[in-house]
Amino acid sequence: MLRPLRVVAVSVGLAGIVGVTGVASCLSPTEITVVVTTDFDCSDLHHVTITVGTLGRALETSPPTSVSTTCTAGNAGTIVVVPSGSKSDLVAIKVVGGFGKTALAEDCTASFDASSEVPSYGAGCIVARRALRYAPHTPLTVPIALRAACSGVPCGETETCVSGACVSATIDTSDCAGAGCDECKLVDGGCAAKSDSGAPSDASADAPRDADSAAPIADSGCLGSKGWPAMTRFDVGGQGSFCIDPYEVTQGQFNAYLNDSNRVFDVPAVCTAEKLGTVPSPQPVSGKDNLPVANITWCDAWSYCKWAGKRLCSAIGHADAGHAADDDLITNEWVYACVNGQLDDSYPYGNVYQRGTCNILDDGGPSGVLASPGAYANCHGIGAGFGQIFDMSGNVAEMDDWATDYVDSPDASASRVHTRGGAFDYNFLQKCQDRFPHAVFQTFADVGFRCCADVSP
Repeated sequence: MLRPLRVVAVSVGLAGIVGVTGVASCLSPTEITVVVTTDFDCSDLHHVTITVGTLGRALETSPPTSVSTTCTAGNAGTIVVVPSGSKSDLVAIKVVGGFGKTALAEDCTASFDASSEVPSYGAGCIVARRALRYAPHTPLTVPIALRAACSGVPCGETETCVSGACVSATIDTSDCAGAGCDECKLVDGGCAAKSDSGAPSDASADAPRDADSAAPIADSGCLGSKGWPAMTRFDVGGQGSFCIDPYEVTQGQFNAYLNDSNRVFDVPAVCTAEKLGTVPSPQPVSGKDNLPVANITWCDAWSYCKWAGKRLCSAIGHADAGHAADDDLITNEWVYACVNGQLDDSYPYGNVYQRGTCNILDDGGPSGVLASPGAYANCHGIGAGFGQIFDMSGNVAEMDDWATDYVDSPDASASRVHTRGGAFDYNFLQKCQDRFPHAVFQTFADVGFRCCADVSP
């Protein structure tokens, strides 16, 4: 892990790095925790440096505040920044990662061409910047991902790279709290850069998408629910329309459901007390708000989606069919969104497996650790609408609405549901068409869900 150091403020009244325990207080600390991750193989990581200062030339040329050469399962370290001046100061953070044998610490330093104001760090170097204000007595967490798509990409002194594109490095802290200060909170749209980043480099070999056959329609019956990201609508010619969540449901969202004193555990008949047996009801989990929810039953997922004004993904045009959703692959909403509307695609990003693109356990790969939805910036579909949907391969496997009740079976647990898309901790069943059955009462640490919805009139 990055070793926190106590340092003198890097510019007057700006910041320090926590390394000692402060005086006890009833108030929450004013601090920023920077969490650095990477989608590279850790064996390729030579070093990571963090510099804290003022956004601009001074930050580019200042010596690093902390240096690490340690990386474990994609986690490159954590450092805590505290103010040594005003608790409303603007603080800038620059993270530089050197990857490969040629990217040594002395190589990944800024150089300036007389004809350009954009600093160059060279091949094998990834630079990420953030600028934000402290929130007095409010701890903020800023995840910073060093991604392969940004290797060698030069951005201006006030910019950062997201999915190969340069965007403003400034975070709007009025719109984030706790662990919510990720790149989606960059003022000019870090998540938009992820959605617009397109397919992997070999995507040109894929067949053209027919935009008319499944056109997403913004603000037309697929609005956000309870303040969460807006869903994407697809109109599938001759079959119907549906909305789908862009991300897997998080633990924080599920906690809101559990903490709602007015919620009702409203589930279909397949969720009988006999089948659920002694499975304990889920309880709120702290400290994992930004991770996908897991360890819940199919019945819990079904109830959550209904509480949120949605439903589990079902058969296109047959949402009223109940829990016995059509399992024909191309007529299943979840599969349709995953394969970009055509079964020629085995993965969201195309038909050819790309190591490290999604959070799948791969021999020597960067996975094995559950990630926040959208953290794997290139793990999304191809084309209009599909490119806005993340993590349908890997991270957590996802339950859909398909379920069947084997009424002739003497085993009350014989009801089966389907889970799709593979997970972070194994290297099979990751294709869009793959699925495995399990009982309605079973829970797994690598199984979650996302919701779909009918189109509002």
